[in-house]
Amino acid sequence: MENRLNQILVYFFLGWCIILMWSLAGMQIMLGSVIFLTLVIRLFRKEQPVKDHPFYLFAGLYILVSLSSLLRSRDIGQTLLSMLNNDWVILTIPLLASLNLSPRWRQRGLNLLILSAVLAAIYGIFQFFTGSDLIRNRALGQFGSYYRAVGAYGSFLSYAGNQLMVLACAYAAFLFPAQSRTVRISYLAAAGIIFLSIIASQSRSSWLALPVIVILGLLTVNRKQLIYISGSLVILVLAVVIFIPDLQSRFMSIFNFAQNETRLNLWRTSAAIISDHPVLGIGSGTFNDYLEIYRVPGFYDARGHAHNDYLNKAVINGLPGLITWIGMWIAWFYYMVRAYKILPQQDEDRKIILGSILAISGILVAALFQCYYTDLENNIVWWFMAAIGLQISIQKAYHPAAE
Repeated sequence: MENRLNQILVYFFLGWCIILMWSLAGMQIMLGSVIFLTLVIRLFRKEQPVKDHPFYLFAGLYILVSLSSLLRSRDIGQTLLSMLNNDWVILTIPLLASLNLSPRWRQRGLNLLILSAVLAAIYGIFQFFTGSDLIRNRALGQFGSYYRAVGAYGSFLSYAGNQLMVLACAYAAFLFPAQSRTVRISYLAAAGIIFLSIIASQSRSSWLALPVIVILGLLTVNRKQLIYISGSLVILVLAVVIFIPDLQSRFMSIFNFAQNETRLNLWRTSAAIISDHPVLGIGSGTFNDYLEIYRVPGFYDARGHAHNDYLNKAVINGLPGLITWIGMWIAWFYYMVRAYKILPQQDEDRKIILGSILAISGILVAALFQCYYTDLENNIVWWFMAAIGLQISIQKAYHPAAE
């Protein structure tokens, strides 16, 4: 009975890895199934469901500080529901990090995730050229001579953010030389296809994160190839831009303030809100209400958040909320780097943990220009990357007997 439950749990985990790139409802259902089966197995064994890790203290502090913003909310119930709409995922992390998966099954799950992202990439590239969203049976709005790839989510930003994080995993796996040439080429090809889908999304925030992932990975694993691989990426980007002039215009718009008026106005408005509400913030789900009070004059073609995860955290939860959120990720990086250094050179988990480090590094850079953490599709994949790293840390650094 116990072995059968463990086998089912592994299959649900693998299914979760596949569905992450395709469906918000699917990824929530599979996540819930993994959590439920984990609890059942731990109860069956009469074991504690959670293995301790110091990171949970930082995550708990962030949640407590975020809850303090309820004190100034005019509708506590609405604010709490809005907060839990995204931050409920963090409550599952201790259970996900405590999954007793073997390195082999972790690697299989990662490979399925990369394969799923490659298929999603092909679909996104198809959308870029045809403007057809087959899943929703609709035509996409034209953007220049082509279209924005939105993948299966229906949102180009959600699509690009998740493709970016999985690209980091494929790229990290490619960097490790201790594997066959065929395997390395497969990972490189996967990273290349996913890269093209991020270009097709026309998401500039994700574009800006790509060099960070490439350079950080090379500095960690193989500094000798820094110039070679970085140069190859520059040539690839230039080739894409030259052959598709619309992408050249999109890229150059990054440096044109006139084409970023909405984002800049939202940043100025957010700064004004933070100035008046620095301690408790305004509470989750109230940005639009305060936007009407604090908005600086100018053009707005988007609302709902600050278009910057760091500013958005400070607006919603105050500066203490921003500090604890940043502190939580600094702590996560500390424990991941520590685990990475402990692992033997040939350990399969080494490239997985590097992939999670590069993925979250990339999304944190992209978050400077867009709110990804408030998007549940991105939030779940973001915490998936964090949980996989913590899982390895628990097995190899803090509870080696768990393996």
